[in-house]
Amino acid sequence: MRWTRRRVVAAIGAATTAAVAGCSDTDEDAENGTPAGQEHEQTPTPEQTPEPASAVPMVGYDATRTAAPPGVAGPAGAVEADWTFELDDRTTAAPVIADGTVYIGGDDLTVYAIDADDGTERWQYSTNGDVTAAAATDGDRVYVGSSDGNLYALADGDDEWVFETGDGIDSAPAVVDGTVYVGSGDRTVYAVDADSGQEQWHFDADDSVTGAPAVVGDTVYVGSRDSNVYAIAADDGTERWTFRTEGAGSVSPAVADGTVYVGCWDGRLYAIDAAEGEERWQLSLDGRVQASPAVADGTVYAASTGGDVVAATTDGEALWRTNTNSRIESAPTVAGGVVYLGSGDRNVYAFDAANDGEALWRVDVEGAVHAAPAVLDGTVYAGTYGGDVVALRNESA
Repeated sequence: MRWTRRRVVAAIGAATTAAVAGCSDTDEDAENGTPAGQEHEQTPTPEQTPEPASAVPMVGYDATRTAAPPGVAGPAGAVEADWTFELDDRTTAAPVIADGTVYIGGDDLTVYAIDADDGTERWQYSTNGDVTAAAATDGDRVYVGSSDGNLYALADGDDEWVFETGDGIDSAPAVVDGTVYVGSGDRTVYAVDADSGQEQWHFDADDSVTGAPAVVGDTVYVGSRDSNVYAIAADDGTERWTFRTEGAGSVSPAVADGTVYVGCWDGRLYAIDAAEGEERWQLSLDGRVQASPAVADGTVYAASTGGDVVAATTDGEALWRTNTNSRIESAPTVAGGVVYLGSGDRNVYAFDAANDGEALWRVDVEGAVHAAPAVLDGTVYAGTYGGDVVALRNESA
């Protein structure tokens, strides 16, 4: 394990072409009433501002997988790699962050805990297989799957329990209210007690479940390589509905305001009614949509293997579309009005969410980035196919 500090300067204003497809206004209606017998004018209730995110405990920020941490901004202007941590092999996992620690796994069979401030190693844990998907943490433990078929619960570098499935795990877990939800290559979704590691229930799909489950309220939403998106009761694992897409794929849903958004290998972004499982709309992109979309402030963001980066209204109308001319398997993350994502051309990109997707900067991180960057405290964290974990920050004075 080697820790290095490497300066990588951003190419500001990268030559990325954006094409605007259209824009729509959103009308807001509000009714203010006065209680019976009360004649004085009521003081309007101010909008509650969410507390700024202090962690990114799972890929997509939380179990909704909307990838829009509140009150968070990444670096602006000139950007560089502030630190780089070198793994012993490539990584396709997204980093997660809690309590000043970055957690990430790699194809060197290892899970790492890295100091978020300076990139030094805190601990590592060896599994018996590649760690290809993001971990999740609830503050007590780090939960992570491996291609050895096991789901591990780790604390301070030791395992508290190991839950065995029937095949490799390429699914990023979600942990909600004491339960860990994860998919497996054995065609099954599992609910596991976070404290004991005991199975609570399992749900059988018709093919491997490699996407990350989303959990909202009492429902788990997950996709499978059988081309289906499933809605499953969180308490007992019974099926609520099934939505069939037009192509197989490792689909990871994001859920916002009663709608499930999911990309698919058929090159489409689907919007599905979360309660009924009925299609609301679909939008075509160039190439496969292999990663979860992001949803922020009434806008849905998605990317494709054809290099498309698209912003659309929640009614399915494209707002802008740009193309990086490179393969994108990374999910986007939205923070402070900026869309961050990794690309197959070894760059991490930042696009202006409001200004037609204008490219703000890009940084060569010396390896393809196949998973969503994590944004916290003015820093973008990303893992690379070259075997590095990088922390991108504003250039030092």
